[in-house]
Amino acid sequence: MSISTVATLALLALLAGPESSALGAAAPCVAAQQELYTVSGDSALDAFGSALAGVGDVDGDGTTDFCVGAPGDDDAGENAGSLSVYSGASGALLHHLPGDAARNQLGIWTAPAGDVNADGVPDYLACAAFDNPFFYPSGYVRVYSGAGGAVLHTFQSDNNFDAFGRRAAGAGDVDRDGHDDVIVGAPEDSFGGSSAGAAYVYSGRTGERLHILRGEDSWDWFGWSVAGLGDVSGDGYGDFAVGIRLDDGAARDAGAVRVCSGRTGAPLYTVHGAEEADQLGFALAATADTDGDGRADFIATGMDDLSNNLVRAGFGRLYSGVNGALLRSFDRDSGTEGFGTAAAGPGDVDGDGADDVLLSAPYFGDAFATGVNSGAVRVFSGRSGRLLFQVPGSANLQYLGTAVGAVGDLDGDGNADFAVGIPGLGDGGAVRVYLSPRVTRLIVPDLVAGQPVTVRTEGGRPGDLVTFNYSLAGWGVTPVFGTSVALDLAAPVSVAGTAAADAGGTALLTGFVPNSVRGLTLYVQAYEAIFNVGWGVTTSAARTVQ
Repeated sequence: MSISTVATLALLALLAGPESSALGAAAPCVAAQQELYTVSGDSALDAFGSALAGVGDVDGDGTTDFCVGAPGDDDAGENAGSLSVYSGASGALLHHLPGDAARNQLGIWTAPAGDVNADGVPDYLACAAFDNPFFYPSGYVRVYSGAGGAVLHTFQSDNNFDAFGRRAAGAGDVDRDGHDDVIVGAPEDSFGGSSAGAAYVYSGRTGERLHILRGEDSWDWFGWSVAGLGDVSGDGYGDFAVGIRLDDGAARDAGAVRVCSGRTGAPLYTVHGAEEADQLGFALAATADTDGDGRADFIATGMDDLSNNLVRAGFGRLYSGVNGALLRSFDRDSGTEGFGTAAAGPGDVDGDGADDVLLSAPYFGDAFATGVNSGAVRVFSGRSGRLLFQVPGSANLQYLGTAVGAVGDLDGDGNADFAVGIPGLGDGGAVRVYLSPRVTRLIVPDLVAGQPVTVRTEGGRPGDLVTFNYSLAGWGVTPVFGTSVALDLAAPVSVAGTAAADAGGTALLTGFVPNSVRGLTLYVQAYEAIFNVGWGVTTSAARTVQ
């Protein structure tokens, strides 16, 4: 029989005082991610793992598969590059696709393309840095069939100096013809002024150009990054975002991200960097709905790595896809770690029902700890912005986190897993796939005024002491005094009661919901004192009292 503590949930009273302290006092919980497998490049200087993307289930086994770029691969000629496709379930190689010729450097970027040929199998794309043997900075973008790796489209520019193909992405179905389309950035295109930049949207069905978008001022670098967002405008057409890394709209080189209508190509809105040299738009990644409005959101990072090679000051931001409202901010640990170099929306990593945020810092580390430029990736709660956990590199010059990818739930535990590019691991680089940590589940039933209620946690360790907390202030980050963890609850946070987990790992807290709180919304979460290990945090939930 479960051990329970009977307590009255006096929701407007501070039962045990707010559990709060300086934000810097808390650290990620003790649960650790688990390495599932590692796939490696086969030759020195391949730079395998420099680019990485989860691309959907291409082999029909029910799990997400992923692509890895190796721009230094010499199989088809010196630095011809290659793209490799792997099974997410096992890490088995599904396809190996080389560049066309020496110096192409295919694999500087890869991304899911959606279902371009409408055969029911997701397709994918890869970017090559050069489409010529003379190192003129213009490349090509190749779209491959997920069903067998056949080439569906190759997109190139007529300009030799526009950095065409630095980034590309699936744009969604922007013309509603049943085929997903593709967007390509050319940040050094000079039609609108020297390196004002451009972005091109191509039909997935025919390959024809659907939209041309241009930078407005010289050295804007419009098209430095691109991402498809799905239908954020509600008109039934796929929309997309374009990074403008050196936009001066808010301040010199503050950067910006413009979200555009897929139907017309016209701007829907623009979000700007806040300060000089923010360089917002360095990286872009779509997420699913993190704020509960039914539309996709997006991650944008900023990176000032131009003024000083030793300073790579970055940051991350999570924006509403509907209107560009700032939802969350994620800040670096240091100004030299390259925080925000890569970004992904991995899905719901911690099982709380909200999609989370994956950001990298490939220059993280020092000689006295993990190693110089060993690198790291950090996973943040999309619900609150709390740091969930960090995965560091383990040796000098690994550059773990140069690329990151979402691979879905590989082990069937309900939590999303993720992949990390480590181009400095071994001779040729590697990609490591991680399973997300186990998280104890918090179960909160509907709350009815004047009625008893039992809140419980499941999946904990027998005997661990569980402290149940609530807030009326919404989601936020509040460290718990005397522990190493923080909650996803905005201060003030109150303690409703404690209970010990039974032999099955379940802890019960029974109470009564007063009539006086009808109509209020409770934000609930628990933390665990894990014997001989440390502290852990459960999932969270919000309930409006009926």
